[in-house]
Amino acid sequence: MRKYSLFLSIVSIVYYLVKPVYADPIPDINDCGKMCNYKVVPYVKMASYLQSLGRDHALSMLKKWAQSGEHEEQVIVLCRMLFEARRGHAFRRPALGAPIFYGANSPTSSNSPNDFSKWPLEPIAFVDEVPFLVVKSYEVGGLPQEKASAYLSYCIRQTNWSGRQFSNIDLQRMKAALEKLFLLFSPPLSNPDRDDLRRQIQ
Repeated sequence: MRKYSLFLSIVSIVYYLVKPVYADPIPDINDCGKMCNYKVVPYVKMASYLQSLGRDHALSMLKKWAQSGEHEEQVIVLCRMLFEARRGHAFRRPALGAPIFYGANSPTSSNSPNDFSKWPLEPIAFVDEVPFLVVKSYEVGGLPQEKASAYLSYCIRQTNWSGRQFSNIDLQRMKAALEKLFLLFSPPLSNPDRDDLRRQIQ
């Protein structure tokens, strides 16, 4: 009995030493705004926190938020950040409607300069590991948008938990990444579109 108790004590100590530790204050999903108010930092902090919990615990939290119906857009953006395509398979976009990307004034079609192949993780795009929102809005056309719970279920069943690691990012790194993002648009973005994207790192 004494040996068994000693064994349990050792296991507890080892678990405490190796378990993921999230040193920063625990983020709140409410700090991750909807897409119209998207900010890079709250989403990166939340993604980092979820990764620190481990896949199973993180999925439980994502499911809870999705099922609440109060964080539809937040969960979908986090899915695009935290999952990745399986080898040989596509990571399909969420069915939110026809996206209107920055640099465009109408919904994107397959022959648009800013087509889906350019933004494979729409509505976001990573530049130097900084996730920017590249969609201004969606044209729904009267059709229902895919629920976060349905998209999360798809991600769990048909994609992999991403190996990309998130950590805190400073303003200078975000500014440098944003300048690179501007160069990806052709023709160049209008000043209002640039200002909208700058607000994502403020």
